[in-house]
Amino acid sequence: MLKYSPNNFHDFFTNYNCFKTMHRLLFAILITLTTAIAFGQNAEELNKKSKDFLSKGDSKNALLLFKQASELGNAEAQYNLGYCYQEGIEVAKNDSIANIWLLKSAKQGWLNAQYKIAYSFAVGRGVMKDDRQAFYWALQCAKQGDPECMFNVVSCYKDGIGVTKNIDSLLVWATRLGVLE
Repeated sequence: MLKYSPNNFHDFFTNYNCFKTMHRLLFAILITLTTAIAFGQNAEELNKKSKDFLSKGDSKNALLLFKQASELGNAEAQYNLGYCYQEGIEVAKNDSIANIWLLKSAKQGWLNAQYKIAYSFAVGRGVMKDDRQAFYWALQCAKQGDPECMFNVVSCYKDGIGVTKNIDSLLVWATRLGVLE
C-alpha cells in the first residue's frame, strides 16, 4: 500500500493530467474523423460537382470546388484550376500560378495539362523558356496519341529543339502520326 507523500500526490496528479490531455486528444481525433467521413467529399466528387456548376454557367462556385479538388490531388481539377488562372476566369490572370497547377496535373498524366505546360515552356509563358522541358512534355503528350504533340515532337527531332536532331526518331513519330485515324 502506498503511503501519502507529496511525491506520490504529485506523481498521481501529473499522470492524471496526462491522462486527461490524452483523452481530450483522442476525443478530438474521433470527432474529426467522424465529421470527415460523414460530411467530407473526396476529390472525384468535388471535381464532378465543379463540372456540374460549370455546365450551369456558375464558374464562381466551380472555381471553389476546383481549388478543393486540386488540393486533394485530382488531376482534372488541377488542369481546370490552371486553366482558370491562365484565362483569368474568376481569378486574376496569372500564368505562373496556372503553370504550378498545370504541372501538377501533367505529372499525373493529364493530357491537356501536358500540352499546355509544353507550350508554356516552349514560349516562356509564366516560366523561363526551356526547350528541353517543352520537348519532354510534348513527348509525354505525344505518347498518349495527341496529334499536335506528335507533330511538335517530329519538328523537335527535325530541328533539334530541346533534343538532339534524330532522323530515325523523327521517322518513328511521323509514322505514328501518319497512321492515326
